[in-house]
Amino acid sequence: MTGGFRFVTPSGSVSTKGKRAPASTGVRQ
Repeated sequence: MTGGFRFVTPSGSVSTKGKRAPASTGVRQ
């Protein structure tokens, strides 16, 4: 994880700086 701007939204989707990050980033938990 780079920084702390990546988080999982209540909907279960991964967001990066308010934008949905592609699954290819591997941030999905």
